[in-house]
Amino acid sequence: MKRTLILAGTLLLAAPLAYATGLAARLSGTAAWATAAAAPADLQQQLGSERGLDCRLERYAAGSTLDCVVRRPLSVMGMTVSEFYIADDDAGNRQLRLVLLPPAARVERTVARALKAGFTSAGSDRWTWSSAAAANRSIEISAREDGRGELAFIIRQPLSPSAIAAGATASTGVIEGAIAIPDRLPAMQVCAVDADGTSICAPVAAGASRYRITGVRPGTYWVVGYARGSAAHPAYARDFSTCPAGKAECPNGILMTIAVHAGQVLRADLERRFERLPVNLRRIDYAPAAGRSA
Repeated sequence: MKRTLILAGTLLLAAPLAYATGLAARLSGTAAWATAAAAPADLQQQLGSERGLDCRLERYAAGSTLDCVVRRPLSVMGMTVSEFYIADDDAGNRQLRLVLLPPAARVERTVARALKAGFTSAGSDRWTWSSAAAANRSIEISAREDGRGELAFIIRQPLSPSAIAAGATASTGVIEGAIAIPDRLPAMQVCAVDADGTSICAPVAAGASRYRITGVRPGTYWVVGYARGSAAHPAYARDFSTCPAGKAECPNGILMTIAVHAGQVLRADLERRFERLPVNLRRIDYAPAAGRSA
């Protein structure tokens, strides 16, 4: 997965990497599992004595991520690391991901030898391994868009009964909430729309006050209700009485995004009424039932 890091305001961690001997050990072999299990904020504190890293801690509703770009040579299992990040979520899942200069196929061969692990092909330039001793641990290797390999140590916790009941799975999440605008709307589709314009929608009956979208893949989404024959579209947004210059389409609020993670049930109430949506959100193909559309 290609990561684009915003380095403005990053924390510059101080003290030499000493050719990254200590840090490399944290990211290699069986020690990587302990690093993967650490909370991102704790790891940020632990790395406070290192220099040659640009790290940024991001917090969101369902978890946090520590992204680090490596500015000095760092070798893990004989492969150069250009960046790494550790993430957690409020369900207790943890993961450590390393971006490596070699392509994914070479990463798979190197890691298989180093860990004595037998990987299984999961498609083009993707491999997986699951622990026989700990069913919640797995390793994934994949190719990024720039040709580099990505190595992930993943610790997954069982889904809670409430998340399962709501429709969450180990690979998808749920967005649900109230439709709180005063208009009594006709039947509509409430859709989660990502930055590429791809959407997943759920049908909502006329006059309904709640919605639930299941099968939402991890990502960042806007949530908008599309009512046929009505100028009103309820959306997940914050109140904003005066639009910024050049933003005449948002007199009723500023549309917000929500970050979805696998196994999560996230709430996004549709509390603002929009009669004109931004261009990228104006047209959604209506599906007869929940599912993805372009």
